[in-house]
Amino acid sequence: MRVKQLLLPLALIVPILFALLLIEPSSTQQLFSAPNSSPNDKSMVALTPPVAASAPSVAISNAQVFEEDFDAAIALTLLSEIALDENNQPLINDQLKRQLDNAVRLIGRERTPSELDKLNELIKQAFKPETAQSINHILLQYYAYKIAEEDYTSALNSQNPEDLSHYVKTLSDLRQSYLGHEMAGKLFGQENIYQNYMAELTVRLSATDLSDNERNMITAEVRKKYYPDEEQTTGL
Repeated sequence: MRVKQLLLPLALIVPILFALLLIEPSSTQQLFSAPNSSPNDKSMVALTPPVAASAPSVAISNAQVFEEDFDAAIALTLLSEIALDENNQPLINDQLKRQLDNAVRLIGRERTPSELDKLNELIKQAFKPETAQSINHILLQYYAYKIAEEDYTSALNSQNPEDLSHYVKTLSDLRQSYLGHEMAGKLFGQENIYQNYMAELTVRLSATDLSDNERNMITAEVRKKYYPDEEQTTGL
C-alpha cells in the first residue's frame, strides 16, 4: 500500500518534468533568436547611416550661407544706374554720391579683398572697359573714405561748439585725402557749404548775452555769406 502511495506522485511528476524538458529548448532558442529578428532593431540600424551621411551636407550648407552673405550682384544693380557722360565716364554729382552711399552701405564694412575682387569682376563684365575702370576706381576710393569717416566720427566725443569747426575741417581733409580735391568738391560741395555754415553759425550764436535782434542779424549775415544767391533764387 505504501509503495502504491509513493509511486502515484512519481507518476504525476515524471510526465511534467518530461514536458518541461521538451518545451524549454524551443523557448530558450526563441529568447536568443528574438533580438536578431526584431523589426525595431532593423529599423534603427537602417536609420543610422543617413544621419551620419547628412552631417557633411549641413556643414557645406552653412559654409555656402557664410560665403553668400555678401551679394555683389545687388550692389552691381545700384551701380548700373550711374549716369555717364558722352565719354562713357561717370557723372560726378550728388546723384552719384547717393548711389555710392547706397552701394557702400550694402557692401558693408568688413569685406575681404576677395569679396571686393568679386564685385570688381562683375563691374568689368557689366560695363565697357574704360567705364568699368572708372567705376571701380571711384568705388574703392569712396569705400575707403567712408570707413575712415566712420572711424573718425565714432572716435569724436565732444559737445563744445568750437569743436564743430575742427570736425568739419578734419572731415574735409579726409575727403580730399581719399578722393582728391576735384572729386571731393563735386561729391561733397553742397554738404561742405552746409557744414561750414552750421559750424560758423553755432559758434557765433553760442554767446549767452546776445539779444534776439542780434541773433537774427547774425543768422542773416552768416546765411548770406554761404548762400549769396539765395535771395535771387527765392525771387524766381
